[in-house]
Amino acid sequence: RAANRPILVLATLRPTDLTGNDVATQVQFELDQDALLSRMELPPLDAAELKSLATTTLGCQPTPRLVDWLVERSGGSPLFALGLLHALRDEGADLDAPRLRRLPERLADRVRSRVGQFDAPEAEIVEMVAVVGRPVTFTELQALTDRQSPDLASRLDALVTRRALVEDERGRDLTYAFSHALVRDAVYQDIGGARRRLLHRHAGRVLAALGRVSEAARHLARAAEVGDIEAVDTLLAAVRHAEARDAYR
Repeated sequence: RAANRPILVLATLRPTDLTGNDVATQVQFELDQDALLSRMELPPLDAAELKSLATTTLGCQPTPRLVDWLVERSGGSPLFALGLLHALRDEGADLDAPRLRRLPERLADRVRSRVGQFDAPEAEIVEMVAVVGRPVTFTELQALTDRQSPDLASRLDALVTRRALVEDERGRDLTYAFSHALVRDAVYQDIGGARRRLLHRHAGRVLAALGRVSEAARHLARAAEVGDIEAVDTLLAAVRHAEARDAYR
């Protein structure tokens, strides 16, 4: 009789757990069809909840500056907040003026492992978005990666499905960015110095050709050595462009 008793099985997963897992995807589909699947959208933690999390993690009451820093840096993500708190503790940082020398290693390892699953073209797209450092339009990515529209669209769809990037469509504008600034920082930090300079120089040249002179100047400056004529000329062009618009700031 014991063999006939029902057994309750409770399982949880994130959408990213389905990536490349055909069995899990099929199970999720069948559970959904049988109305046995519940989806929960977890909102970000607010300041009070982050304060409570910091108190539990650090064993002391966090200062208002620490809570504000956590709100800004973690975006309310419990995973990122815990990573930041552990890193502050490990570095012996001043909790009254929180600052980290490096990103939390656990977070960097998670992002590194994730990017390592991408093929070369996908990794190139992710690195370029990290180097540009802001939401990038489809047109800009096409110029930055020198890829034909169908191929780029297919790869971006795959990256969005795997939640490596977030797609934002507003009217005629279509942009791609990281879901969180810390993920962008982790990807950028993992790019080698020499390759980072090459990517900044390439981004600067492409953005200059697209008429974004001021932004191009910043990228070329990050790639330049002392006396770099291309960077100096672009910086001067950016100054003239700003003066023409009275954009002195």
